[in-house]
Amino acid sequence: MTNSGLMILLIAPPGRYRDSLRVLLSAAGWIPGAGVADNVEMGMAMIANNAPDLVLLDAGLPDGEAWVALENIKNNFPEIRCLVLTHTKQDFITAQLQGADDILPDGFSSQLLFDALQRLASEEIC
Repeated sequence: MTNSGLMILLIAPPGRYRDSLRVLLSAAGWIPGAGVADNVEMGMAMIANNAPDLVLLDAGLPDGEAWVALENIKNNFPEIRCLVLTHTKQDFITAQLQGADDILPDGFSSQLLFDALQRLASEEIC
């Protein structure tokens, strides 16, 4: 897979955090665009219809929805890489246990985000 065609889906609740992520993603010249889903139900429908290469998943979704989404993606779409954005130490640990392909804790820099995206985009599924 090359970075030039990377299709990303961002699953995060509406708000400044998600808006900031969208701006960062659009600033990267090698990301043609990112789909956005407000919740797991919308995200899973978009995954089924659009087959993104990578899902950027906000652990801050209400009611543990992030972990439901991660489990569904890993079980039903194992070829899709998942980068989980965590807000607490417990989120980080849960993301590890649930099989996230990569994890970024709160306060990550844009460079760390882009590095993680490029690393995941270049990995091949075994």
